[in-house]
Amino acid sequence: MTDQDRLPGQWADELADLYRLADCRPEQVEGVGWLALRLLGDSSIDYAPSEQLEPVRLLDGPWRILVSPELDDAELTLAIARALAVWWFSRFASRAPDAADVASLAAAIAVPLPALTQEIDRVGDDVEELSESFNVPVDFMIDRLRLLQRTGRSGTYSRLVEAS
Repeated sequence: MTDQDRLPGQWADELADLYRLADCRPEQVEGVGWLALRLLGDSSIDYAPSEQLEPVRLLDGPWRILVSPELDDAELTLAIARALAVWWFSRFASRAPDAADVASLAAAIAVPLPALTQEIDRVGDDVEELSESFNVPVDFMIDRLRLLQRTGRSGTYSRLVEAS
C-alpha cells in the first residue's frame, strides 16, 4: 500500500504516539530534526562517516541517526522522517513494515496533513512556500496536497493540486 492508498487518519494513532513520546503537542513541533531529538535524545543525530554509502542510517543501542553531510536541507528532512518511521516500526509495530508503510509514515511525519491544512490557511496556496515551510521538495509537497485533496476537501486544495 502506497502513501496515495492511505487515508490521512490511518497514521493518526502513530503520530499521536510519536508526539506523546516526545512530550509535545503537534503544533509545538519545529521540524523532524527537532522531533527526532525529542524522541531519541540530544545527541541522536550526527553526520555519518565518509565510508557510509546510504544517505541515512538508524543505529540502535542507543538510538542514533547518521546522515550524509551531502544531503541538502529538504533531503535531510525526508531522511530523518524515514529514520523516525523505521524507529517507530522497530519499537512499537506488531509486524515488520514493508517499504511502502515506512514511506507512508515518513511522509506523515514530514508533513502531517492537519499541519498542512493550518499552513495553507496561514500562507495560502503557494506550493513553493508550503514546501519551504516544511522544508521538503516541491514534488513531495504536491504529493501531500494530492492526498489532502483525496480526503474530500475542495476549494484551495483542489486549486493547488490542479495547478501543479
